[in-house]
Amino acid sequence: MSTTGAGLDELRARLRSWLDEHTPLGWRVRAAESDAAFVQVQREWMATLDTGGWAVPKWPVEHGGLGATVAEQVVIAEELQRADAPPLKVFDISLNHTGATLIHHGTEAQLAHLPRIRSGKAIWCQGFSEPDAGSDLASLATRAVRDGDHYIVSGQKVWSSWGHHADWCLLLVRTNPEAPKHQGISYLLVDLTSPGVEVRPLVQMTGNAEFSEIFLDEVSVPVENLIGREGDGWAISQTTLKTERGAFLLRRSRALDDRFAEIVHAVRGQGLLERPDSAVAHELAGDYGQIKILVELCRRIVGQEASFGSAGWNPSIAKLFEAELAQRVGRHALSALGLGAQRDVGVPGALLTEQPPWVLDHLETFGLKIAGGTAEIQRNILGEKVLGLPREPAAPEARRP
Repeated sequence: MSTTGAGLDELRARLRSWLDEHTPLGWRVRAAESDAAFVQVQREWMATLDTGGWAVPKWPVEHGGLGATVAEQVVIAEELQRADAPPLKVFDISLNHTGATLIHHGTEAQLAHLPRIRSGKAIWCQGFSEPDAGSDLASLATRAVRDGDHYIVSGQKVWSSWGHHADWCLLLVRTNPEAPKHQGISYLLVDLTSPGVEVRPLVQMTGNAEFSEIFLDEVSVPVENLIGREGDGWAISQTTLKTERGAFLLRRSRALDDRFAEIVHAVRGQGLLERPDSAVAHELAGDYGQIKILVELCRRIVGQEASFGSAGWNPSIAKLFEAELAQRVGRHALSALGLGAQRDVGVPGALLTEQPPWVLDHLETFGLKIAGGTAEIQRNILGEKVLGLPREPAAPEARRP
């Protein structure tokens, strides 16, 4: 595909024409009917995008994608947003994590999952974190024991995005408890309809349930569902984790930019920006500059990952920056708008059908400092790997009298 100005203009015009004809009308009303309708709207739109050839712009051409450059991905994202097309929230893991992992490490048989993702027939979730292995993921305890041509898997996963809507799961398991913790981990593809699997949604303080916990009780998983070799799970998981940064963060940073415009409009409507010495104006001006920096950083990351390459430590920088900036913007909005921002707290569960009101929007930002690696972990990574700071020794145990 062409990345010249004329080429991008042609791409934009072609997609805009297609979206004008194919974007479903009334999808918000349908999605609000029930959880099942919420998911069905996205499955149908995924299938429509696949038929039109727009489902997976980032994927290589040989796997049904467009092999799009970062500039082209930005154009496509902009046009989808302009057309008010249904956001593919429940396909986030499928399109990014699963796609990158299978394209890089999957066998020919495992690559057969990709068309089912593109067509909306398969939703994937990620089974990495556990109750006692979140930030220290390598301490995971979910076990997989080889039994002939199957693994028998038992354990628990938590904070799995959209797990209660998923058909399949990317699962990290411990296959060798005697090996050093990073070396005893393997990577399985698990059918969530298998006997012994139970998925429970987790309701957040906003009333939404975007995450789930997954219980596995002697679940039988075919050996051919092993990605790579036994013990390669930790190394392969880095492919999965790196791809969660760029595309996710670019979309979130652009959404934050749009949200900020709404905040400024609301604050201006209350006459809070008129005085040159306005504290509100000073805070929002600072937010505006940092949002623009964040969007540009995320564009660079997407460009570096355009072929599932490495973006170095920029994703960790952007992840930490975005989480703290989003929370600060929300705090400034609530402070400026006062009680008026709390007049309508909205209806919990409106994930697709409407923008969340100010209070819920701010509450959701607290999860950003935890999801995908806590802010503390990001700082440790950057301090040790980028700045070369020494690892602080563990505090000695207090002496008993």
